[in-house]
Amino acid sequence: GEKWDFVLQADHKKSGAFWMSFMGGLDCENLKAHQFALLVYDEQDDVDDLTLPSNMPPKPEYTVVPPPGLQVNTFNRACYDDLICVADLRSPYPLPEDIKINKADITLYLAFSINFVDNKNYYSIKYYDINSVSEDQQVTTPQINNISNVLPATPLIMSGKTNSQKFCNVDNPPANNSCYGDYCECLHMYKIPLGSIVDLVLIDEGINGPDNHPVHLHGQSYWVLGQNRPNDVPNASITRDQVIQMAKNGELVRNFDHPVVKDTVTIPNGG
Repeated sequence: GEKWDFVLQADHKKSGAFWMSFMGGLDCENLKAHQFALLVYDEQDDVDDLTLPSNMPPKPEYTVVPPPGLQVNTFNRACYDDLICVADLRSPYPLPEDIKINKADITLYLAFSINFVDNKNYYSIKYYDINSVSEDQQVTTPQINNISNVLPATPLIMSGKTNSQKFCNVDNPPANNSCYGDYCECLHMYKIPLGSIVDLVLIDEGINGPDNHPVHLHGQSYWVLGQNRPNDVPNASITRDQVIQMAKNGELVRNFDHPVVKDTVTIPNGG
């Protein structure tokens, strides 16, 4: 899921008790996972703490249907009217001036997909492939740019170098002996010079499922400059090549006015 820091302005004109509801959806829907919190709001100092809750509204019921009003990063939707994206929010802190540049030093297009491939970790190269087992036993493979990441035996920070034969990315694809049946795996890595400004274009291709992908960066944060879902329909999809073409056409809009800092952001399918 996605996580947020927010400030609640306690400026309501009427005292009372208010429910805050947290509902889990998708995989959490079968369990009706939820949490309720009671916010007691008192604009007068002489009201007893037990008086307000005694007249509080009934406890909410579990539902995955959001109430009317503004929605932020609605599940698998585009951004318009009352549906706003993270990039539409504003931070109290401005973007540093040295980052306000027309073109980043490096732009990486990272496309997430759930692929129907012969993953050698799930299937036998010699005896059976993904199409040879029943549908309930077919396991898809989550990948970035159609590559599965394989961690090195020794942490990179300790070894100080990589084995060039096992290192790859979309611009330096794996050697032929690392792929079969359209399945590729390697140490999926990009070498970024120190001090570079990196533009990450995160793409959920929407293949084999309607999953949102909450993209988390360990130990660091990033500014969310733009977000969109061009084809706002159920089970939408988009390819990495299409997004690159949109960038060439100037269709990837970026906001440099007080963008929000996040370490996790949810990407809609086809967005």
